[in-house]
Amino acid sequence: MKIWIFAGLASKTDVTLYLSKILANMGFKVLLVDGTEYEHYRYSIDPIFLPEWITEFEGFDVACGFTNYKRMVDYLSSVDEDITRYDFILVDIEKIDFLTKEEWISADARLWVSTYRRQDLERGKEWIYKLQERLQVEELPNFYKLWTQIMDTTIDQYAWEFFNDIPIHFHGTPVSIYWNELDMALQIENEHIKKIRVKPLSRQYKKSLALLLELLTGWTFAESKKALSLIERKRA
Repeated sequence: MKIWIFAGLASKTDVTLYLSKILANMGFKVLLVDGTEYEHYRYSIDPIFLPEWITEFEGFDVACGFTNYKRMVDYLSSVDEDITRYDFILVDIEKIDFLTKEEWISADARLWVSTYRRQDLERGKEWIYKLQERLQVEELPNFYKLWTQIMDTTIDQYAWEFFNDIPIHFHGTPVSIYWNELDMALQIENEHIKKIRVKPLSRQYKKSLALLLELLTGWTFAESKKALSLIERKRA
């Protein structure tokens, strides 16, 4: 079982949904956990009017409404399910207290997610210091850096250096999810039709997803591209 944490206040639902569907299409059991402040994933699937729930969507499971990770694990136990049955667990975190210190440290990968927007950069830095205070550590565990909703700009260097003075050590090669107006339109359409279509994504977005899969899974870039090709053949 691999646990990947996607942390930060920037929107990342498109990335986590695409990754979850690709992995599920490969035959893996996947759980996507909503730890966002306003339960963003409710708006990507059919509404479920329960305080806490786990449901199947597009071949993988989505958990929403839980105040913390342990409460979700306990819920699974209450319905005779074991968290370890999942091959991959993706956790989208905005709530500072959603995970314990041990859960942060034991995760297989932690990704700090941000856009270039000034608001996301500034609020993100504040969030990191709150997390440091919450975990009571001098330095947070290692993170990968993931940039989303990236377009060509003149402030790349400024944005990349923005987090240089924070108590996180970033390792590995940063991944940038480039998108254009067609990728943005597809995300909105997917939300309304309650589907996850991958094939219409731009070539650049797909390349970014393949690089992210390579980083997280340890697959080669060719293997990651093959995973994308398999889902495209299903006209997803």
